[in-house]
Amino acid sequence: MQSQTPQLPEGGIVVNPFPVVAIGASAGGLEAITQLLQNLSPNTGMAYIYVQHLSPDHKSLLTPLLSKITEMKLNLPTKSLLPAIRNCCHGTNK
Repeated sequence: MQSQTPQLPEGGIVVNPFPVVAIGASAGGLEAITQLLQNLSPNTGMAYIYVQHLSPDHKSLLTPLLSKITEMKLNLPTKSLLPAIRNCCHGTNK
């Protein structure tokens, strides 16, 4: 069976497309994302984007908390969640 090469959009680049899983939660969602990441292989081939609704005055503890429970790479930028990276959990850090 011959594999097909993805068609490039005009003026753009497609590099190994992969599924992206988006998860949104209120401040109480930390327990759910913790349980999810504890039970996921760090090599699922997917990117996970986790967005948590927090008060702008609340300092996020996502990085230190999630880094203790998963071997998956964490990308918790302060400005942009893109580009999404395979086998990585992206999230808001504010």
